[in-house]
Amino acid sequence: ASTELQVTKTASASSAEVGTSITYTYVVKAIGVDDLTNITANDDKLGPVTLTSSSLTPGSEASGTLAYVVQESDLPILNNQVTVTATLGGGPTEEVEHAVASVKVTSSPAIVLHKSADKSTAKVGDAVTYSYEIINSGDVSLSNFELVDSRLGVIPLGVSTLAPTASTTVTATHTVAEGDLPGPLTNTAVVTGTGPSGALRTAQDSVSVSLSYRPRLTVEKTASPSSALPGEVVTYSYLLENTGDVSLSSVSATDSALGAVTLSATTLAPGATATGTLDYTVQSGTLPGPLVNTVDAEGTSPVGTVAKAQDSVSVDVVDPNLPAPTLPVFLPLIMK
Repeated sequence: ASTELQVTKTASASSAEVGTSITYTYVVKAIGVDDLTNITANDDKLGPVTLTSSSLTPGSEASGTLAYVVQESDLPILNNQVTVTATLGGGPTEEVEHAVASVKVTSSPAIVLHKSADKSTAKVGDAVTYSYEIINSGDVSLSNFELVDSRLGVIPLGVSTLAPTASTTVTATHTVAEGDLPGPLTNTAVVTGTGPSGALRTAQDSVSVSLSYRPRLTVEKTASPSSALPGEVVTYSYLLENTGDVSLSSVSATDSALGAVTLSATTLAPGATATGTLDYTVQSGTLPGPLVNTVDAEGTSPVGTVAKAQDSVSVDVVDPNLPAPTLPVFLPLIMK
């Protein structure tokens, strides 16, 4: 240590957050018996220090200040040193002295996630596109991101680091399936980022999309022939079609006169059909006719609602004991 020169350096705070300002105060004092001239001070981080005087008589002092904004790179401890040089008396002897100040650097890493969907209502088969905006809302960089959606799994971000206030947006798409019914389609995304000190920061956001669905079934019943004598066979044909937008299961059809119809399929995707036939021998007890019967059809949607349909057909019953209808006879008119 110099016997002629005393240097002190103090910081305005013992700890500081990244982005805040610290003021350093430098005091140079002549503690020997000789005058000091050509006094200079230089901070190894902040550069030259302007002192109130460049010359000192014994016992006098000079001072100066510099301000510094704490950077992320200063984590976790900000150490810097000032070096003061002075010429002793008239020279050529030079005195050199140092002083160090240490400041603990703190940070507040933080992250924000905003999730949205491109539609508020969807149906089976629709594609719902989700947008995820990730914002570094803290005062230090974040890295090692992981974005996980509760329905879509891990979603790649395409960036590895975000500086403070920076953001990135990614999208992912989900196609609505019958398994999502009855809705709403709700899912949550969670993003995690790591600060410079290894601290994890997490944010999450959820979005909900309402789901619409329309279970529908039609049935068409036809008879061949359309008129018959007792003892003749009438064949009834049944055509069922899923005209809705969800699958139907446990599809069945029951004829009011003939009972259950055996169908070609009991599960129908949207637009699919099932068929069946039943034969009936016309009874004399059905006279005088007509022979009318109804089919009732139904199927169950993925959420348990039942779609129903009904159709009827009429067959004329001919009485064999009645005379055949007489057709009119037209004779030519002869004029004389």
